[in-house]
Amino acid sequence: MAAVWASFCLLVSLAALSPHRAHGSTWGSLFGSKHGAAAAPTIGICASSVVVYGYPCQEFDVTTQDGYVLSVQRIPEGRGKGSSGGSGGGIKKPPVLIQHGVLVDGVTWLLNSPDRNLPLILADNGFDVWIANTRGTRFSRRHTSMDPRDPKFWNWSWDELVAFDLPAVFDFVYGKAGQKINYVGHSLVRINIFDL
Repeated sequence: MAAVWASFCLLVSLAALSPHRAHGSTWGSLFGSKHGAAAAPTIGICASSVVVYGYPCQEFDVTTQDGYVLSVQRIPEGRGKGSSGGSGGGIKKPPVLIQHGVLVDGVTWLLNSPDRNLPLILADNGFDVWIANTRGTRFSRRHTSMDPRDPKFWNWSWDELVAFDLPAVFDFVYGKAGQKINYVGHSLVRINIFDL
């Protein structure tokens, strides 16, 4: 048990220290110098962790019912023409939504090499991959009217993630994919999904 706890502490320490430098995010790029809603990070997850490996990737903003602007990434297909389930022939690929765990964001799914990270493996195997980032994470630190420097911006709990963030992302992905969504997540939000 002590080894598991030590590994977890090391992972949290590394995640807290290195990602901000590795992806060029700074206080100014996240919050901007103007008052009002914060600007998006200058380098998104697609540019920093997906297209560098030759995969197509799209960045989307999804606004929740209570005004939080969530960053969602889509990897619509695998790398190269050899990926299974290619886009040819009008075949709709099964969508899979990947949700990060507590204290991290969606980029944590992409830290390994392409042959060892779940989103790219799924894309190479014919899935339409979507990566969610909940409110307050580095890539979802925006609101339609509140500034993250305002304490009111942070006045939410895990309940709002289930009540607002997940439904907004599910609705958005379903609207684009038009079919049942497969869901992969860990440690942050546990939900019972009967038929998305």
